[in-house]
Amino acid sequence: MDRRINLLFWGHIDTVLDLDMVRQLAKSLQAEGKGGKVLLVGPTEHARRRISIVSALRTEVNVEILGRTNLEDLALDTMLAAILPHSNLEWIRAITLANKSMQLLAHGLPLMISAMPDYLKMPFILRLDASESIGEVLARCRNGFLSWQGAMREFVDANGPASRLQALDIPTVLSGDV
Repeated sequence: MDRRINLLFWGHIDTVLDLDMVRQLAKSLQAEGKGGKVLLVGPTEHARRRISIVSALRTEVNVEILGRTNLEDLALDTMLAAILPHSNLEWIRAITLANKSMQLLAHGLPLMISAMPDYLKMPFILRLDASESIGEVLARCRNGFLSWQGAMREFVDANGPASRLQALDIPTVLSGDV
């Protein structure tokens, strides 16, 4: 567990990110003194947006912004968790499970989320905007990381693409026989 010091955001780096939350995460990691970083990995819609994010986070020496990268090409064995530090936008509040969640969980990464009150509730999905401090959330993640691995694997296995398609079970009408 000593190697797992970094937090990973893997997705579109854009207006949905709560930059204040990213700063708080970076400061909490820095305060731990273990050399942990917040990695923001992914594309942005516009070059101006990337420049504004870099500018907004320039004082945080332990925040790295990388371009689009396959999840498998990242040093996942250094990641403590995946983060979804979203802004409190109306459409964000409606999210119950982000598209990338299953991929991140399949790689054994617990999730740290914010601004999504109806997001799936599981022991390995931690809230960044609850009553705990970010330091307490990080500690809880470290303490639960190994014990959550089996539950994450079972969850991913039970909720793969095949199970979601079977649940829909919508008959298709292609022949015009209505």
